[in-house]
Amino acid sequence: MAPKGTTLVICTEGVAYRNVVNAGAINELKGKTNIVLVCAEWMLPFLQKQFPEIQLETVYLPSKYENMLDQIRMTRTIYPAAAYPDVNTTSLKIKRDRDVQKRPFHFYTRRAVAITLKLKLIQQLFKGLSWLGRKKPVKEVFDKHRVTSVFATNVLALEQLPYVEYAARHRIPVVSLVGSWDNLTSKGVPMYTPDALLMWGPKQMEESEQLHHMPEDILKIVGAPQFDPYFRNEIPSKEEMFRLLRIPENAKVITYLGGIPQNVMGLTAENEKVIVETILKGIDEGVFPKETILVIRPHPGVKDWTQYERFEKHEHVRMNYPEWYLKGKEPPKSWNPNWDDHLFMGSLMKHSDVVITPGGSSTLDASCFDTPSVNVNFDDKPRPYLESLKSHCDFDHLRYIRDYGASPFAESPEELLKEVREGLENPGKHSAGRKKLVEAILGFADGKSAERVAKEVLAFCQKSD
Repeated sequence: MAPKGTTLVICTEGVAYRNVVNAGAINELKGKTNIVLVCAEWMLPFLQKQFPEIQLETVYLPSKYENMLDQIRMTRTIYPAAAYPDVNTTSLKIKRDRDVQKRPFHFYTRRAVAITLKLKLIQQLFKGLSWLGRKKPVKEVFDKHRVTSVFATNVLALEQLPYVEYAARHRIPVVSLVGSWDNLTSKGVPMYTPDALLMWGPKQMEESEQLHHMPEDILKIVGAPQFDPYFRNEIPSKEEMFRLLRIPENAKVITYLGGIPQNVMGLTAENEKVIVETILKGIDEGVFPKETILVIRPHPGVKDWTQYERFEKHEHVRMNYPEWYLKGKEPPKSWNPNWDDHLFMGSLMKHSDVVITPGGSSTLDASCFDTPSVNVNFDDKPRPYLESLKSHCDFDHLRYIRDYGASPFAESPEELLKEVREGLENPGKHSAGRKKLVEAILGFADGKSAERVAKEVLAFCQKSD
């Protein structure tokens, strides 16, 4: 069967590269539609090697004038705190309160702009001004490849907006995607209403309708493609994981998943030091079995590893470094790990006995394998709420973990020791909650999410004239 039309796939961020390219959605589309892939310049060498048969175009870079106008008219996404209280979530309230406290002039200015832009006439005025330059390179991509449908991989990405707006102006259907489970509660307002909005699971369906008032008939639950290999068990075996990390065969494994301090309020190098030293104290004092190994896997976007050197030589510690660091390469241009690191993360989540995370999405990764997890909800020293890890753990998507009873939140080092020990001794305690979390957030646990993404995109493919 001949390919149906030409689909412009817009992939400009690391998270989309993982969710759509590496997770297999592009492979599912190949041969069924002609693909033109618009990407960030840094992606070109990787995509050329991965898909030599696919037409690639680098994403349009707007002028400073266009960028300024687009930043203004998309204030409620670019500066999501300005969307509160229109989108009344705990996440946006916390972001608002932080902005009011630290940069009141900026917040109130942006809030005034956000309110003004609710008037359709004002919104249309800024849109018209932005398109005065006609964005010729965008038009050329559509004309050159005779594009008949668009798949925008992030409904919140500003750089994808010109392609979406050009398509809408020419009645070319647009399918878009929600990138992650926190996007609709903490990342502001979707920039447009596509012909179909693909999302992970029932919770995002609820958020789309109740928070953002999206039409019910455009919402499609497809699951999360990046978790497909978890559910298909396409991850390194326990033997391989233990061998690579030099873990003894009979060891109990506790994995600490750190974060990027600048992205997680309250998570500092000193706070991580307290977390790690608490677990090592538990091993030394016999709270945990003597054969326990602590694996430290900081976020793959961490670029300064010196804060972990103090632990690296401890006999019970194993460092799980990302591939770029082990091979002496440049840090990634995106926070997103490479695919082998992502698959190893799955193996680590499956074969660990307990996972510790400071308010992290790895609770969801661990829940895919019904692995016990403990969230850290304390700071190394008392701090104001808005500057604390506690405020981060109150974000809506992390509150879902509490709502479903998927993981305890330790309020002190002593409670951390208690909950980790409970996870080792009674791993099934929160199993029902973990199952509920996966069902509500991911929707599907069958390893076929990339197939569903492709199916929904193909439903809007049109034949070329």
